[in-house]
Amino acid sequence: MNEQCSGPIIELRGVRKRFGRQEVLGGIDLSIGACETLVIIGRSGCGKSVLLKHITGLIRPDEGRILFHGEDITQFGRKSLFEMRMHFGMLFQGAALFDSMTVGENVALPLVKHSAMTDEEIRRTALDKLRLVGLPDVWDMYPAQLSGGMKKRVGLARAVVMDPQVVLYDEPTTGLDPIMADVINVLIRSLQKELDITSVVVTHDIKSAYKVGDRLAMLHEGRIIFSGTPEETARTGDETVRQFIEGRAEGPIRAV
Repeated sequence: MNEQCSGPIIELRGVRKRFGRQEVLGGIDLSIGACETLVIIGRSGCGKSVLLKHITGLIRPDEGRILFHGEDITQFGRKSLFEMRMHFGMLFQGAALFDSMTVGENVALPLVKHSAMTDEEIRRTALDKLRLVGLPDVWDMYPAQLSGGMKKRVGLARAVVMDPQVVLYDEPTTGLDPIMADVINVLIRSLQKELDITSVVVTHDIKSAYKVGDRLAMLHEGRIIFSGTPEETARTGDETVRQFIEGRAEGPIRAV
């Protein structure tokens, strides 16, 4: 195994966050191993995206520590946070491509903004990432000319163009048909292995969670109530977890 794939890369310890009277995160303890794919499952609005924003330092916790390679990012200033985020890529729920830019310009943008590469090096690197997601021939197209699945793949190419250590996925299969959703799932797994990436996937798509995850963690009422492999998740006797993964209206989770 690659040396960079040993030990935890991200750790959350006692992380709490409240917005007004609502406690969204109520004491999160979570360790994410280097090069693993962790899938965070839970109902819509339970705080999964808020948790992602804490991991990248976009939101600071009210209490607790968030460690990246053992360093507490809650103590980082603006410059240190910016430097840390250079090690992260993000695939947004709607791909978040710029309509006025070509596909090539979208994928190359992080390199243009944050690298010292020449124009030719930038083009070659961005094209390599488009090939990785199976879209080598769309460089001069615009987002409006792409299908939903193609937009997701372009967004994924942009997320990995800086060779990040960690890629965060916010509902990567939302809005896709089952076949294209599976294409995205396969890409998440293949990129993790090929690039030694740590992946954190937020989803309520259980089929996707089982396919891409090395480990699943369920967020419920502000806490991680379960963590285990896909096999352990499928066998769990926890009624709250079972209700969610089986998609049942009846159970401890109120359907409101």
